[in-house]
Amino acid sequence: YKGIFSIILSLLLFICLPNNVAANDESKTDTWILTLYCILLILVFLTAYVLHETKFHAIHESGAAIIFGGTVGFIVFLASISGVTILKSVLNFEKEFFFLVLLPPIIFESGFTLRRQYFFRNLGSVITFSFAGTLISTLSFGAIIYFYRYFLTSNPIPILECMTFGSLISATDPVTVLAIFKELQVDIDLYSNVFGESVLNDAVAIVLYSTVVKMIGAPITVTSFIKAGLNFLVIFFGSLAIGAIVALLACWLFKYTKLRNHPTLEVALMILFAYTSYFIADGVWFSGIVSILFNGMAMGHFAAPNLSNEANAITTHVFQAIASLFETFVFLYLGLAIFSFNHEYNVGLIFVSIFACLISRALNIFPLSALVNCGRRPERRIKAKHQFMLWYAGLRGAIAFVLAVSAKDERSSSGEKLLLYGEEILTTTLVIVLVTVILLGGSSFKMIQLLGIKIGHNPEDIEFEGVISTVEKDFLRPLLNRTEDNDYDSDEANLNQIQMKPIQSIQSTQLETKKEQEPIQQNLNLISPLLDE
Repeated sequence: YKGIFSIILSLLLFICLPNNVAANDESKTDTWILTLYCILLILVFLTAYVLHETKFHAIHESGAAIIFGGTVGFIVFLASISGVTILKSVLNFEKEFFFLVLLPPIIFESGFTLRRQYFFRNLGSVITFSFAGTLISTLSFGAIIYFYRYFLTSNPIPILECMTFGSLISATDPVTVLAIFKELQVDIDLYSNVFGESVLNDAVAIVLYSTVVKMIGAPITVTSFIKAGLNFLVIFFGSLAIGAIVALLACWLFKYTKLRNHPTLEVALMILFAYTSYFIADGVWFSGIVSILFNGMAMGHFAAPNLSNEANAITTHVFQAIASLFETFVFLYLGLAIFSFNHEYNVGLIFVSIFACLISRALNIFPLSALVNCGRRPERRIKAKHQFMLWYAGLRGAIAFVLAVSAKDERSSSGEKLLLYGEEILTTTLVIVLVTVILLGGSSFKMIQLLGIKIGHNPEDIEFEGVISTVEKDFLRPLLNRTEDNDYDSDEANLNQIQMKPIQSIQSTQLETKKEQEPIQQNLNLISPLLDE
């Protein structure tokens, strides 16, 4: 199959797309490039279908997308060497396109489809792993890289560059593991911890990355660290507030209007509110990712119940489809990226960085799990096998790669490069992403079996009770959600009554007719035995 696939792509590149097309019509070149992307995405989704149907867990669709992308990238690279440069632009990467187009729907969907019982059941451990764990991973990874380059090589990397590397590589993306967890219905506490951490970790890592980058070039003092900490808190909670406020306005709009009569408008407004929260936060130098994440969580939990049934179903499926499509496209491009940059391979740095990823993840998961267990009942403590799986699920993905691309291009106010070793960091990050997604992600199913983790649990059968649930039911729901006393609901009730009147009259007529027919039926019942004789 690989040979057939390569032949088809070669024909597409060398026969259907002659070099003179680029000279004659640039728009046709772009059209064929988009066609190539569509064909690749179709192949990836069909591969995912086959993998699901055959229960083949050694590779996930994200890994398949990387392999397809790498194959195409290699063919395009060979074609460019041979003088066929028409599709070389397929390897170009625009980080603005990623941050403004591809990433927002992916992040919003993760918040919008978040089930509160998953998130709040292990809220303490989720917050601990997301905030304290990300910070521990950043510091420990950066320290390992710094000491390696300072003591074992003659080319040390500045400490803040090491910490920048640590912050971007701390962004985990366990999409492969979560897909396997969901399919196998693993223990709900394990699923909750991995899922909850994955929701918040990316947002925390992005804000931490921007905070560390701002420190590069400035003198390192106690005051600078205090300012960096305050900057992190302002950006994170400011972004959270923007996302929550936009969601609040959306809830009230859907609550007090009759938009339920227009499902198409409801879906369009949901999409616009999501992007609005992202662009506002990004425009005031906060984090659009944090904003749209919490906007999605609030909209999914409080705005969605105010929608019509049609809009609710459509919105959920639309966001899931778009997020799946864009996420697959990102992994597809990760494969293309192998041949799209002028990479600077440093074998020593690559191996030490992979080792540092494993160590920093361990320093994150195991001590913090012990800390969390101190405040839990014995039956609710994180088991040792779950801790190991949490460590194993720390895959790196698209966020880490794009932050590495950004790090390479970071400039000071005078236009100088902020990171002297940005190219090495980018190449190393790409290798780590490929290794973790393909090797660790592909072996997750086997690891679950080896650890003897229970499967077959239904993640739907959970109820969360506590202070948060009480506040939600007694305060937030009445404030944000539609009630029977709303004008719209009373109007709808009146409309239903009007619509029911003809039905009731028909039913009464049928009842009268039935009463008239009862004596006739009784006489027939008396005559029937005589006729039989």
